[in-house]
Amino acid sequence: YRMLASVAGCWAVAGLLGILPILGWNCIGKLVDCSTVLPLYSRYYVLCCIAVFIAILLAIVVLYVRIYLLVKGSSPHMSSLRGGGAKKSHKYMALLKTLTIVVSTFILCWLPLFILLLLDFFGRVGWSWILYKSDYFLFLAILNSALNPIIYTWTNKDMRRTIVRLLCLAKEGEKTQCFGVLMSECSSQLDRSSHRHEALNTTLSSGNAPQSPTRTSFA
Repeated sequence: YRMLASVAGCWAVAGLLGILPILGWNCIGKLVDCSTVLPLYSRYYVLCCIAVFIAILLAIVVLYVRIYLLVKGSSPHMSSLRGGGAKKSHKYMALLKTLTIVVSTFILCWLPLFILLLLDFFGRVGWSWILYKSDYFLFLAILNSALNPIIYTWTNKDMRRTIVRLLCLAKEGEKTQCFGVLMSECSSQLDRSSHRHEALNTTLSSGNAPQSPTRTSFA
């Protein structure tokens, strides 16, 4: 229920921010208050949205740092356990790495637009020329949405496998040919490779690395 409440809260905040201009928080009839970058939106409304986004972003960064510290602190204990403990630790760190890349990409793509909107709000005369170049900043922000699927596919093998199945329009177990390769064969090869990789990580983390055979010489 906590997860559903969090998702519902995110949608509620987004819906509230989206409906405020319709309810009257706009610059219709008050052109002096209009934003140069986002016409028909009040500069104070834009500032409010920036404040909400920055607060949410700071909360995400703080939570991810806490999660990283918790996972890192429990990694030595989990690595000392055989089997599931080391495997879970490896999966948590891989997932945390993916989320860190996603958040960092979000900051890099949206921060220039946030800075531009702040310049628009404070109305600095010396920076007014850059406000008319806002299309480049908006494009960079929108590009973030296109980069997220690439990041998830690049860093998560389960996501790669699922996307391949979706692109081939094949259900699990069906023999559908995709890019000249049978889908079932491709999936089985991915599964075997994934299992071998996880088994190797578990063996190495538990200190039970296989020993190379020694030759015995007979006199």
